[in-house]
Amino acid sequence: MNPAPALLAVDLGTGSVRVAAFAPDGQQLAYYARGLTLYNPAPGHFEQDPEQWWQETARLLGRVMADLSGVRPVALSVCGQMHAVLPLDQAGTLLLPRVPLWNDKRCTAQVRAFSRHPQASQLEALAANPATAAWSGFRISWLRRYHPKLYERTATFLTPKDYLNFRLTGVRASDYSEGSGSFLMEAAGLNYHPRLLEALGVERDKLPPLYPSWQTIGWVTAAAAEETGLPRGLPVTAGGGDFPVALLGMGVIGAGVLADLTGTSANTAVVTAQPVRRGDISNIHTATGQWAPCVVLEAGGDCLHWARRALAASRLEFADFIHLAETVPPGAQRLLFLPYLSGQRLGPPVRAQFFGITHAHGPGHFYRAVLEGLSFAAHRGNRTLLAAGLAFERVIAAGGGARSHLWLTIKAGIYNRPVYPLHNLESGLLGGAALGGLSIGLYADTAAAVARLVRWQPPVRPDPALADYYARLGEIFDALYASNVELCSRLEELERMTGQGPDR
Repeated sequence: MNPAPALLAVDLGTGSVRVAAFAPDGQQLAYYARGLTLYNPAPGHFEQDPEQWWQETARLLGRVMADLSGVRPVALSVCGQMHAVLPLDQAGTLLLPRVPLWNDKRCTAQVRAFSRHPQASQLEALAANPATAAWSGFRISWLRRYHPKLYERTATFLTPKDYLNFRLTGVRASDYSEGSGSFLMEAAGLNYHPRLLEALGVERDKLPPLYPSWQTIGWVTAAAAEETGLPRGLPVTAGGGDFPVALLGMGVIGAGVLADLTGTSANTAVVTAQPVRRGDISNIHTATGQWAPCVVLEAGGDCLHWARRALAASRLEFADFIHLAETVPPGAQRLLFLPYLSGQRLGPPVRAQFFGITHAHGPGHFYRAVLEGLSFAAHRGNRTLLAAGLAFERVIAAGGGARSHLWLTIKAGIYNRPVYPLHNLESGLLGGAALGGLSIGLYADTAAAVARLVRWQPPVRPDPALADYYARLGEIFDALYASNVELCSRLEELERMTGQGPDR
């Protein structure tokens, strides 16, 4: 009898890397995770060590393989944090020990320079995205400006999951979801566009080819097999960015559903056939060939880590954080939190802020205010999507933000929609398993993959009284946001005058 097939998946996040194996029906056969080191050497600078990514991934793949018995791995897919760029020379050597990440602001000057381009609006229409420091193309432009010798030595720029795929297969390749996050790919043609390349000063031959996320791009090499315990010759798909692959793992493949994914950042999105071209919405190509108009909070779960550290409770576990937040009433006794620790991806300058502090407030109030503030900020994004005509009646939640019933209750009340948490909250890994199964014909199509792999828990429904209270509190949150924007624009101007901005 032939061994049953197993689908392997890797999800390289900012806070951790996770590896799992799944049966074709979604049963989780093995799972391991490992935290990653994040460096913040200066305000607005965020870096990680790609060698740590590989070492931890290889170690966890080995542990997963050791756990598998009576099954046969048939495919591997990797998803990962988007928008960082890793410069490799011709021999495949990484030219930077630590790389700037998706939330690094050093290329802000390149975005400002682009905004003065005489055809900026036409170029944004080509990319189906507003210009922002998040996009990897601006990060390459920054490297060329400030590290010209490194740029010249670079043969290929890869994103984080592409680098893991390179270590696994020796193949330099990327996918359409990463291309859509580069500001170098034309949305209509799904290929790098000469006008975008010229505008950002990026050479085409330094970029990898783009493929559909489900397509096999290579096979595990002998060297990678020795490091990971994987079988040599195991097919590896192109994979995709963590967010678009997670949409597949959440089962968000059609209209009328909002995806709420809270990890280090917090994303809300719907799925459409075509991108939505607005200055306040980003568009990411999905792992299944659709588009995901989305709004991104750059500090999502990261706000919880910050709050623990700032309140001298760094040893506090997530469950303890939630327990303390549960001890105070909704609204945290009129304490509000703006969660913009890393600014915002689109829109005017804004910073984080607590408002309404009194002697009555203790740690639990601050923790609840953080959960509510993140939800209010996400709902600002939801209203942006609704204003663009992207209606939704229910919400599917995944990531760390779906692990707490309290947080789900807060979201349901603020969104005034039922919120369905995933049964298995590791949506990126589930999406990777789906891609692997699609690549080898194990599933007939995307809908069949979702039907086999994805399960949802019963919904958390909004309490009408709580929804009404949050609607009124949300008006104050919006007013606080507006005043913060006005003052922060003055701070930003001061930083530019004194040369202390993150792009220096």
